[in-house]
Amino acid sequence: MKTQEEIFEIVKAGRQRMTGLPSRELSKTTADGYVSEYNRMVGEEGADPEKLWSAICNTQSKSTYRRRVAATIHCCRLQLHEALRQQDAAQRAGDTTALLHQVAVIEEATRIIDIIGEHKGQCPLDNITRRKSKRSDLKYMPSNWRDLLHRQLEGSKYELAYLVEAVSGCRPGELEKGVKVIFTDDSRLLTIRIDNGVKVTSQKGQPWREITYQIDECPLVKALFEACNNVMPHTEGERVVNIEKTTNWRAALSSVGQKLWPGLKFRVCPYHLRNAAASDWKRAGLSEEEISAALGHCVNKTSSNYGQFQVGQRTGALIPVSVKAARAVLYTRTHTPLKQSRKVRL
Repeated sequence: MKTQEEIFEIVKAGRQRMTGLPSRELSKTTADGYVSEYNRMVGEEGADPEKLWSAICNTQSKSTYRRRVAATIHCCRLQLHEALRQQDAAQRAGDTTALLHQVAVIEEATRIIDIIGEHKGQCPLDNITRRKSKRSDLKYMPSNWRDLLHRQLEGSKYELAYLVEAVSGCRPGELEKGVKVIFTDDSRLLTIRIDNGVKVTSQKGQPWREITYQIDECPLVKALFEACNNVMPHTEGERVVNIEKTTNWRAALSSVGQKLWPGLKFRVCPYHLRNAAASDWKRAGLSEEEISAALGHCVNKTSSNYGQFQVGQRTGALIPVSVKAARAVLYTRTHTPLKQSRKVRL
């Protein structure tokens, strides 16, 4: 049994770690994902610090390693906060058994935080093979691959979802929540409005955003207008397009891609459409700030992670008339002059 002095030192160390942990506001989706990742690593063996650290490092992906570290810190913060509160209550009630249990929790959480701290700023993984990004896959696709996919999905229950995803570059999770298509026959304009942006906190992401196109400038935009107009002909319309489940939508798109290109070494997924839209926007001359806003980000640096100018379409490209978003995009990297200049409204 631990002495009173040992208990005092463990509790003191736990309070110090709580003070030193970074405070981050997470979306519910991110927080739930962290808890799920942490529980998966802990498994049935419990949160033994050394075993947990081994589980964190059991990957060949630096991004996975960083996610596991973030998930562990998040869950350790939750555990410390609750254990410190419970041990206070146990001490006041004179419940020695409960006190020792909470002290053990504090000690384990403190130890894993210390182990992570010892490796702060450097990833312990060696011989990492860099994972190919979705945008690097685009160079292996035929120039008209989006049109070919549409022909395969035309008339199916996923046609509208496909066209919205291709035209807006929205995330699958946003499509699951519902994306508005607003169109007017007279003005020949079509607007994609994403009212339920994902990966949004009080300081990150775009709660809503709009991308407006001329209907006749791009075949995909025109196809989306005609598909919506078939439901509401000759009217100004607003249609909410959604999918029942993200996993089913991914599987359907992947299946069509395999049917069209059985020799591809990767599966076509919604994020290929997201990167293709960003590639067109870069080719069209949109600024980093406009591209970031259209993708649902609020810092201009993130636009560099999506799309490539050289794979953007020359003809039939996605060229927005305007981009609007809830938040101004912050300048977080040095401006890179674009090869073309086309002003749109942000």
